[in-house]
Parts: sequence; structure tokens; C-alpha cells
Amino acid sequence: MKRLYILLIGLFAVSNIAAQSIDTLWNKANELYAVGSFKEASDIYRNIVNDGNESADLYYNLANSYYKQNMLGKAILYYERAYRLNSSNEDIIYNLEFAKTQVLDKVDPLPTFFVAKTLQSIKDMFIADGWATVAIALFAIGLFLILSAYFFVRRLSLRRISFWVGVLAIILCLLSNMAARSIVNVDEAIIMSPVSTIKSSPDASGKELFILHEGTKVHILDELSGWKKIKISNGNQGWIEAKDIEQI
Repeated sequence: MKRLYILLIGLFAVSNIAAQSIDTLWNKANELYAVGSFKEASDIYRNIVNDGNESADLYYNLANSYYKQNMLGKAILYYERAYRLNSSNEDIIYNLEFAKTQVLDKVDPLPTFFVAKTLQSIKDMFIADGWATVAIALFAIGLFLILSAYFFVRRLSLRRISFWVGVLAIILCLLSNMAARSIVNVDEAIIMSPVSTIKSSPDASGKELFILHEGTKVHILDELSGWKKIKISNGNQGWIEAKDIEQI
């Protein structure tokens, strides 16, 4: 028992030191950014990320430091990652949209039907964790109402209402879970290379279809032997070398 107590104390001390170390690095990076040392600041932010840490603020600060170094692709990449963790932050939204205006490729998206646009707007209400929380809450409510209909409610009319409302809550739970999974499983990437040639096949001898520039967002459809099949918002598709993009 004494050994277990000592072990727990040791683990607590190590975790506390690690937290203090991250706070120290975070404050140091913020100070460097404030005095214009953007390269040094981005190196520290990146080290924090490489240690397995993530947050909207961390990605946002790293994106800002990359933007100040004219590294547009990396800036947009981390603005996008920040946005996925906090889609309601106005600073993240503004900086992401502003950075996109610097991208050379002006791709007109395919027209979106009203229903699809409405569903997308609903999905954008929460990030993945938010929809997962909603799904858990709806499942608990649905289960409670269905059990109440069978074991606690005596009046037949109330039992029916409780049962069907519970079923509706379970259905909404499944839809919320689908929304969370669709956000997590979106395979999107950002072009990192200043200029990338999109090919008709996954090899250097493939026909050149079009070119894309740093900062453009693409959807990943497939991958093969160091190449990735991508699609842009206007529907055009092709193969790009995997080293030219980084997944969000």
C-alpha cells in the first residue's frame, strides 16, 4: 500500500511538472510572437503540438506565426484545425477567411441545393465533440422516456407519448452521432507546395490536368504509392504527389 501511495505521488508530480513545462513554453512562445520573433515562436508552438497537445488557441497562434512568415499553406492548415475545434470563434473565422483570400486559386464551388445547404448549416452548429455530447444526452433522454413508458407511467395516452418521444430522441441521437462522425472523418488537406501539378494517373508520366497553388483546400478520395487522388470544390479530380499536401 505504501509503494502504491508513493507511485501515485510520483505520477502526480510528473504530470504537474509536465503541465508547468507546457505553460512555460506557451508563455515563452507568446512573448516571442509579441516582439516579432515569429520563427522562434512557431518552433515552440510546433514543439507543443508534437508533444501530443492540441487546442483551438494553440493551433490559432501557430497559424498566426506561420502567416507572419508568409507560409500561407501552413497558416491555412492550422487555421482549419483551430476551426474544427472551435467553429464559433470569430477571430479564427476571420483570419481563416482572410488567409483564403491570399490563395492564388479561385475555384468556384459547385452549386449547393437548398436542402444540402440547410443540413450543412445545422451540422456547423457544433464541432464533433459537441455533436457527440448531444448524442449522449439524447440517448439518455430517449432511454429514460421509453423505460418510463413501460414501468412508471400509468395513463395509456401518456405512455404512448413518452414512448414515441423517446423513440424520436433515439433517432435524433443516431443523427447526431452521424454528424459527429462525418466531421471527424472528412478527409481534407491543404496544398503545401507553391505549385502542384495534378495528373490523370498516380505516376509522373500521367497527363497534366491542371495546377494548384499553396493554400488551396482539397478533398482526398484515394491514395496509391505516394500519390493521392483529390477533388476540388468545382468537382475537378486528379492525382497529386502525397508530399505536396498535408491532411487537416
